[in-house]
Amino acid sequence: MPIAVALGLCAAAELGLDTGWRLPFLVLPLLALPHLLGRRTCDALNLGDWPGARRWDRLTSMSPLVVQALSLCVFGWGGFLRDWLGDTASVLEWPGPGLIVVLLPYLVTQGLSIDARTRSTRLPALERHRLRSFQGRMFAAGLAPLGLYLVFSAPVRHFEGLRVRVEEVQLFGAAWSGLLLFGLVLLLPQLLVYAWDTVPIPHGPRRSMLEGLARTAGFRHRDLLMWRTGGLVSNAAIVGFSARQRVVLFTDALLADLEPRQLAAVFCHEMGHQLRGHVWIFGALTLGLFMAVDAGLSMLPAGGGVVEGLLLAGLMLGWGLGFGWMSRRFELDADLTSLELTDDAPALVAALERVSGRAARYTDSWRHFSAVKRVTFLRAAARDAGVGMRLRRQLGVAVLAGHALLGLGLVGQGVQFARAWGPDQLAVDLRLGRYAEVGADLAQLKQPEGRLSMLAGAAAATLRGGESPERLVELALEALRGGRVQQAGALLELALLRGYEPARRLLEALEGASSDVPVPEAWRLALGAAVGE
Repeated sequence: MPIAVALGLCAAAELGLDTGWRLPFLVLPLLALPHLLGRRTCDALNLGDWPGARRWDRLTSMSPLVVQALSLCVFGWGGFLRDWLGDTASVLEWPGPGLIVVLLPYLVTQGLSIDARTRSTRLPALERHRLRSFQGRMFAAGLAPLGLYLVFSAPVRHFEGLRVRVEEVQLFGAAWSGLLLFGLVLLLPQLLVYAWDTVPIPHGPRRSMLEGLARTAGFRHRDLLMWRTGGLVSNAAIVGFSARQRVVLFTDALLADLEPRQLAAVFCHEMGHQLRGHVWIFGALTLGLFMAVDAGLSMLPAGGGVVEGLLLAGLMLGWGLGFGWMSRRFELDADLTSLELTDDAPALVAALERVSGRAARYTDSWRHFSAVKRVTFLRAAARDAGVGMRLRRQLGVAVLAGHALLGLGLVGQGVQFARAWGPDQLAVDLRLGRYAEVGADLAQLKQPEGRLSMLAGAAAATLRGGESPERLVELALEALRGGRVQQAGALLELALLRGYEPARRLLEALEGASSDVPVPEAWRLALGAAVGE
């Protein structure tokens, strides 16, 4: 989540939420902020002010985002880099390696924040080293999706034809998003295993017991790994979708804290998520909801910004509530699977009570019921099989509704792609300067209307194809000299569609002039100078 906020700050500054200053050298003093705040944490601890120490520690953890915001929005770090590196430093365009440099204040300060918070813990040197290493690896794992996105985006950024089609043709854009998601799903588990400090669980009675449970459940996996956290985390997880890439992670603290029966119950709980298809169901529900809403928004008339905003806000709220509702019950479903596989409710109850923290023991979270509620459910399900059956009937109705929503979303997207295919092809030909083809594109449109169709008509009537953006501006000047102001404006817009930014300034000047009187001679001279006359 913090890296997403950091990228959001980059986008906000790029959209104009900044002072306009270019003072990148002032970013360097900001890097001292984490250790200054960490020092205040130590001072509070020395005075016995525990609430104050927690507040200063929280500020230390927030300092990377504060530094990133000040760097971008006040001192113009991002604008300075975009002036220097171009679009590779943009988060709104197809990003390149320059984006890493834009994020450098956040990345460096995050490392300094980890060090400052570790130093304030008063742990022995070896424990501080373990904590620093663990938090650093977690940070690196959080950056892995961004790194994969930059790698997958590189071909699109470098090849204009591919980039334009992905940007303009909705079907190609959806296919690109699907391929990116597939690549992330395929590669991310392996990257996480490398980013985290994992080793295979040694051969012995404990590993044999876990492998025997997997065979009994019909659960296939590549390996059973111990995740070395320095004893900081007590958890288990299954990473990967296919059997060939799937690994099961047990933290060192979990393996040390649980007895064999309890460990077996926790493993069966994690297998329950996989065997019951919870991740796939979440994916189908999320994809269906967003596709259905997107298809619905595409059918709204132009100018429905308020309605769109309300629908999007309702979408996010509905998704959050629905995800939390299902996640809490999927945890109960996984507990129920563990009970079915082991027939050992006391073992899972003991494991829940041992690994749950003080807050999780009595308080529900977004994704989990409290440990007390889960223990109550387990004991009730062990006494009465009807308890589990009622839960699964309830989930079954929700899953069917979700699949229906996915089907509706797929149909809606298909209709949307079919309707947009003609206009999208027209936009591609205009952006690539293929003006000889726009006449055929216009002929295929059922309702040729809108600004894009007008530009296509102007291109088909006056251009042959192959004209460079610079040549379009020269033709615009000739049209202006002949008093054809509308034609000049259309040619400048066509040049702007080709990515020729000088045309934007000229178009703004043209739009600012009155169409009822000749354009002033001074403006003509300025236009001529801009195109090199």
